[in-house]
Amino acid sequence: MARLGPFKSSVYGYLLPVTAAVAGFWLLGEKLSLNQYLGGAGVLAAMYLVQKDRMQPLRKAADARTKGTGTISARPG
Repeated sequence: MARLGPFKSSVYGYLLPVTAAVAGFWLLGEKLSLNQYLGGAGVLAAMYLVQKDRMQPLRKAADARTKGTGTISARPG
């Protein structure tokens, strides 16, 4: 986990219960309640929002580099 970095390890931690519930459903035939479905959807939505928010500065930087050139260059200038 130390090699993954803080963001990837937090994603792993949040998604572990969701993957365990899905695996139990598929592999063991366990039944999931409405609360479990809603909780899993909430976790996935939150992870999407966190990832979306994290990518905004990278997109703005890429847009600033390509503004006026129409292409992405490996080196600025």
